[in-house]
Amino acid sequence: MATQTTSNYSVTARARSHRGNVPTLPKTKQCALCPAQFTRTTHLNRHIRSHTNERCHRCHVCGAEFTRSDLLTRHRKTCREANGAPRSRRRSCQARNSFVELLIFP
Repeated sequence: MATQTTSNYSVTARARSHRGNVPTLPKTKQCALCPAQFTRTTHLNRHIRSHTNERCHRCHVCGAEFTRSDLLTRHRKTCREANGAPRSRRRSCQARNSFVELLIFP
């Protein structure tokens, strides 16, 4: 690792002393289904959906379902092309679109 000096402080020394993202709150929220622990109830609730496979957020274009609203928001950015036509790059969208076409045009 190359050492760069910025205002008498070594970048290498800063990297060595960095310990990562250590939580300041104790992990008191315990998942009842596995050993996972969390500092916040919202994080525990989000994690529990991974066990139940509950998908509350649905794309209105292709029907893809997501456990979190931010994942749906990210999906929406790539689900439609500029001309408004549904994209066919993702297999889940292709499969869902094929299924819908079979229902509409038997």
